[in-house]
Amino acid sequence: MLPYSKCNEIEQTTINVNTPNDAILNLIKNEGTTDNFINHNSISTKIDDFSKQFIIKKDDSDPSRLLNVILPTNFLNYRQFIAKVTDVSPSVDFPIRDVNRTFLAFPSDSSLINIHGLHAGHKYDIAIYGRIINETHLIKEETIFMDPVPLNFHDNASITVMHTNITMRALKPERALQDTFRVEYIQLNPPKRYPILDVHDIPEQKYVDFYLGNLNPGRDYDVKVTSIRGDIPSQPWQGVITTKPLQVTNVSVVDVIDLNESGCIILSWILPIQSGADKFKILYGPTTATENGMHKIEVDHTEKSVKICKNIIPGMDFLFIVSTEKSNQLSDPQKVTLTIKPLPPINLSILPNIDKGLYKLTIYLNNSTKSKTESCKYSMIDDNSIKTEGEMNTERIDNILLCSTYLNLIPGKRYEVSANTISNKKSSIKILRNMALPPGFDMKNFDLTLNENNGIITIKWPRNEVKLRKLIDIWSKIIGNGSTLQIKVESLSDRKVIKNFSTNPYSAKDIIIPNLIRGACYNIEIYTLTQNGIVSNDKFEKNLRISMTTFDINTENISKTSTIVTFNDTGKIGDWHENSEDCKVAILINDIHGSNVYDKVFNMQSNDKKLFSRIVLNNLKSYTKYAVNSQITCGKENDNICSQSTRTMNMITFETEQDIPGYIKNLTVKTLNSYSCHVSWKPPTEPNGFITRYLIIINPDKSNLIEESPWTLTVNGNFDNNNKKIDSIVDNLVGGQKYSITVLAVTVAGTSSVSNTDNTIHIQMPIGPPPKPTTSVEVIQNTVRSTDLSIRYNMRMLSSKNGPIIKIAIIVAEIDPKTEMPREPPSHTLMSSMSSYTWYKVQNYEISPPYITSITNLKPQKNWGTKSISEVIGIEPNCELKDPDVVCNGPLKANTLYRFKLRMYTADNLWTDTNYSEIAKTDLLKSGFMFRTILLFILLALSIAIAIIFFICINNCRMSKKNGEKKRPVLFGESSSGSSSIGIDRNYGSSSKSSSFSSETTPNHKQNQWAAFKMLIRNRTAEIVNKFSLDQSSFSNHHTSKDIDTTSNCINTNTQKLQNSSRISMFSNTEDNNKNTPISSPIMINNTNGQLVSSPMVGPIKSTKTLKQRTGFDKKLENLGTVPQKIILNTVIKTDNLSRSRPVKIENFLEHVRLMSADSDFRFSEEYEELRNIGVNQTCIASELPVNRSKNRFTNILPYDHSRVKLISTDDDEGSDYINANYIPGFNSRREFIAAQGPLPSTRDHFWKMVWEQQVPFIVALTKCVEKGRDKCHQYWPDQDQLSVLYNDIEVTLAKETMYDDYVLRELHLTHMSYDNSPKKIVYHLHYKAWPDFGVPNHPGGILHIVRLFRSKVPPSKNCRPSIIHCSAGVGRSGTFIAIDRLLQCMAINQPLDTFGIVYEMRLERCQMVQNEQQYIFIHLCIAHAIEQEMLKKQNYINIMSKNQSKSQNIGQNQLLKGIPITNMPHSHEHDSQYSPQHYNGILLDHQYILYTSPRQKNPSIQGSANVWINPCQPNQINEGYHTIDIRDFHQNPIFIEEDEGIAESGL
Repeated sequence: MLPYSKCNEIEQTTINVNTPNDAILNLIKNEGTTDNFINHNSISTKIDDFSKQFIIKKDDSDPSRLLNVILPTNFLNYRQFIAKVTDVSPSVDFPIRDVNRTFLAFPSDSSLINIHGLHAGHKYDIAIYGRIINETHLIKEETIFMDPVPLNFHDNASITVMHTNITMRALKPERALQDTFRVEYIQLNPPKRYPILDVHDIPEQKYVDFYLGNLNPGRDYDVKVTSIRGDIPSQPWQGVITTKPLQVTNVSVVDVIDLNESGCIILSWILPIQSGADKFKILYGPTTATENGMHKIEVDHTEKSVKICKNIIPGMDFLFIVSTEKSNQLSDPQKVTLTIKPLPPINLSILPNIDKGLYKLTIYLNNSTKSKTESCKYSMIDDNSIKTEGEMNTERIDNILLCSTYLNLIPGKRYEVSANTISNKKSSIKILRNMALPPGFDMKNFDLTLNENNGIITIKWPRNEVKLRKLIDIWSKIIGNGSTLQIKVESLSDRKVIKNFSTNPYSAKDIIIPNLIRGACYNIEIYTLTQNGIVSNDKFEKNLRISMTTFDINTENISKTSTIVTFNDTGKIGDWHENSEDCKVAILINDIHGSNVYDKVFNMQSNDKKLFSRIVLNNLKSYTKYAVNSQITCGKENDNICSQSTRTMNMITFETEQDIPGYIKNLTVKTLNSYSCHVSWKPPTEPNGFITRYLIIINPDKSNLIEESPWTLTVNGNFDNNNKKIDSIVDNLVGGQKYSITVLAVTVAGTSSVSNTDNTIHIQMPIGPPPKPTTSVEVIQNTVRSTDLSIRYNMRMLSSKNGPIIKIAIIVAEIDPKTEMPREPPSHTLMSSMSSYTWYKVQNYEISPPYITSITNLKPQKNWGTKSISEVIGIEPNCELKDPDVVCNGPLKANTLYRFKLRMYTADNLWTDTNYSEIAKTDLLKSGFMFRTILLFILLALSIAIAIIFFICINNCRMSKKNGEKKRPVLFGESSSGSSSIGIDRNYGSSSKSSSFSSETTPNHKQNQWAAFKMLIRNRTAEIVNKFSLDQSSFSNHHTSKDIDTTSNCINTNTQKLQNSSRISMFSNTEDNNKNTPISSPIMINNTNGQLVSSPMVGPIKSTKTLKQRTGFDKKLENLGTVPQKIILNTVIKTDNLSRSRPVKIENFLEHVRLMSADSDFRFSEEYEELRNIGVNQTCIASELPVNRSKNRFTNILPYDHSRVKLISTDDDEGSDYINANYIPGFNSRREFIAAQGPLPSTRDHFWKMVWEQQVPFIVALTKCVEKGRDKCHQYWPDQDQLSVLYNDIEVTLAKETMYDDYVLRELHLTHMSYDNSPKKIVYHLHYKAWPDFGVPNHPGGILHIVRLFRSKVPPSKNCRPSIIHCSAGVGRSGTFIAIDRLLQCMAINQPLDTFGIVYEMRLERCQMVQNEQQYIFIHLCIAHAIEQEMLKKQNYINIMSKNQSKSQNIGQNQLLKGIPITNMPHSHEHDSQYSPQHYNGILLDHQYILYTSPRQKNPSIQGSANVWINPCQPNQINEGYHTIDIRDFHQNPIFIEEDEGIAESGL
């Protein structure tokens, strides 16, 4: 088929009508036949046969608009067939006439031509052409009429139905032609045929209308409409149309309510015979109801009536509507109304009313939902045919509908009563009752009293005269003057009536019933009775058990272990005391602790009385209170007729006499200090008397160093402390000695005995250093000489309270003239203990540190007396010839200031010093001796200097030979060319000196291309720095670097530089010292062994964006060759799975960081890229539930299902257990941390619920509530304005808040208000506010301090509950914090540092942990900084020792610095029990970082970073001889800004 635009091109082609013969001839010639042999008759036959093979016919799917031209199988060399379509409909003009159309088909790809888009009813001329090359031949031409289309009556609005006619209206199809519309219709049931209706088409009309009349109502008609064009009919439109049925007539309704039915009606009607119907629809309901509120039923068309009972309420006005339905056609409705007869009353009653003195008639009615009742009507006829009538309104009492009235009737008389109900003036049927009026009776209103006492029942009339007269008046009205009060008493045991009693208020005689059996049960019935024998409906009936016999209980002959208990009857002699056979007495005797000593039950008959009247008790406990309880019980326990009755007699108590007490219990001893202890115990379980006091006997052990005699302490009996703990303090003990302590109880009967196991305990007192004396050593002034003097001290200074003193030592301290105090050695050095200093060891010091000059062993004593002791200092000769560790009382220095003190030992490691003595100065030495001494020191100093220079030269020459270089020795770090070298990475790069880089060649061409690429990266980096106004001199150290000549009090100023070590200073030292600028490559590594050599702290400005962002290098890299395959650094320990774990030894970590930082942190970028997709495909189903989506702060930070924290679900609501938080593994356990998002206002209560359920001890918040104007975290904790806040059921109270510059530490107390007596929980909250809005902190010192502070509050333990770490999203800063904590703990026990593996493991538990490369690098820098702090401590010690000890000159610098001095720590499988938090903090917490403001003029390129972080040394000095890793001040230029949590917000 060809588009319309293509058809125009075909119409312009010349058509030769005579060419089919030529086509046949050409075909025959092509077959090889000459003109002479061609048969033209056969040619004509072939042409006819060929044209007949083209078949033109209408498409069966749409004969009105589609034609198909079926092509022959033999195409006679035709390459294309064309069908030209022309509308030749007569008398039709445009726009009705169709345009000419052309369609084509290629024989190679189609077997027919599909002609579409034709108009129904039009006449078309179809011409078929064939094309050979550029010639077109007419093959066949044919004229065809298209089928007309039927009308469409499917729109309901196009057909109008009445009772006897149908009107049809339809829109004629657009541009369709037809001559006639034929309508055929018949009646279906009963069958009836109507004449065919032909309607001629009027082309000018848009619509066509048909009217079908003379039809029957309520009948179905089959209607068929056909369009005809010529003699061609269309497909007919056919449907069934129903005429409207007639409405019913003679509608009537009657109610058929009787006593057996709640309410029904019968509805009837008549349908006209000429109307058809399928069914009848009935609507009914109260007349006030709307049509939607009415009830509906349907009845078959064969029915003429229906009985309706459902939803019919008697007494109401109902509307009934009846309609006829035939095939969804409804007739006009017919309506009728009816008031339903109300239901009759349910019942009636006539009862006397005591208060009014009248009879009350009550008619009980049906509920208003069953029947509507407006009033009631009654009628009464007595025996004399006197009739009483009346009508009453309804009322509701206690939700019961009734009618009631009061009548003056005669008691005992018979009446015939009838009643009915009325609604809407329509009466129900009547109910009838024939009844005799009963007399009234009310025990309470008659004020009658029934009493039983000692087996006698008494019934009394009221004693008040007014009440009695009122009772007589009521009696005459509703009881009757001749009526009586009847009392019947019946025994329930044999059901025999003992007696009937009768009385009336006129006589007011009381009824007395005596001689009843004690404990037996009787039935008492009281009622009224008329003269004619009518009994009152109301009766008083009671089952009464007669009271039981009582006893008087006493005790006789009480001793320590026995007594007698007697039971005596309290009745008078002659009283009748017959007891019931089902009465028993129970006797129970127990002690004060509840232990039973007697428990028996006896019958109350006279035979058993002798058994319990006198009870003898033996084997009682002394000084114990006993209670006697007794109870009489009559009847059976589960007797429903007459309940069981009990009488409990008064309890009596007695106490046995006192005896010797038993052993005390729960004896414990707790040491308070070295010389006193706390003793506690509880009173004896069997005190056997009144404890007046306790004796504490202290027995020293015979093996003690100090002999002591036993002694006894007395403690008063704790009279008010019954069975509670008793405490006492025992003093005057000696530390380190053993004692046995015995506690005895004392009563008036005696003292308890001694037992080694029950009341004796053994204890050994802890030993400690002696107490510090208040006095000091005294120097004897007249004994001072140039090299010796005498001191004096008193023995009363010694005290053995903390332990036996075994020896004393005298310490000599040379005085610093500036401070007048001794110069103490560094506390953190290996020789910080003064026990290591002797006279020999301090001779090389300019000012000698304190040393021990003598030690005296003592025999331990408890009291040392007041004896004075004198000793001479400095008198022992030849100390320089003895071993350096031997204590020697060598000579003092002449003309030198000294102080002295005494050291007292309880053990070798436990000692206490006195205060220093006053200053004493030794005399001058003779001049000859002074000259020899000075000369000796000068020669010694020259020898040391020559040895140092010689050693350095030899070492530099050896290093030059190893590197294959010929250089002269360098003493101070300069090369022969005067320029400093930058460290060479032998594995991954070459020297960075520009003078040598271009000349270096390697055999590997690809390696050269890679080196060229890295050079381009460096150059591009320099261009970026210049672009942002950085001084080009910041890179000057690539060409020239001079040594910094500074003096530091922290390290040795004479530190030697190692030859061929790569070194760059923090600032290039130019002529103007105020123009120093940071450099870019601050890592210094010795080329020979890779050890860290020397460099000050540096602070370069560096970017941590991706490689392309940092360098700006956007050139194509095709010419640079293939990038070398990624190689794992040689600093990484080789493991089985380097793809998830890359540990590095601590001593190699700084070198590892240097290599990773090379080439603009290229390897950091490469390694972080490997971590980017770790854990990303794990499920987050819970977070994606619709109910939980609003609980997520960010749409792309969702918790993994396998590790998310689940709250305890309080109900069945979906998502009630959800919170955006995950368990994160730590160093000590798999669930040591919880990483959570910053709470939203809607999740604040969930956050505290998680804290309570997980028993969280510590919360670390690493974000401010608002950053960059954006809400990062809702304030979920109380503050000073509101100290206590209730979050759902959890009350959080701010107990303490400490403010620091960078953080706030809070102590919060949590209480769960839903639980009674809920224990208070303490949670610490550390809020770190110094993390900048962009990137990471400028210096690791702050975050290291926060991590250490956290760990000091939460010591490492495998059993510790998880701590919560959160920032805003809970992935970036939180992951950084957790990683640093784990690595610091690895350092503490000398484990390899696996930063890559830790981040890998965290990302498996929560997405995007350590969220960007910047944070990943920052973790390495923090750990490197912590390592450097440890190295700084050791370096400072080396500097001090190299200055003061000649032996240190022979120790190589590299040898001293080899390794990192991490203090070894015992570690076992029970790590949490042996892991000392003090050790952890001892390594890390004592390095407080210092914020130092440089006095130099700030470089314009770093105006945003005015602060430089340095180590805690002398301010404004560089640590010479010590190397540090690169501590970065990151770019704050907007181009380099990268937010640490750059994630899509949910908008919540």
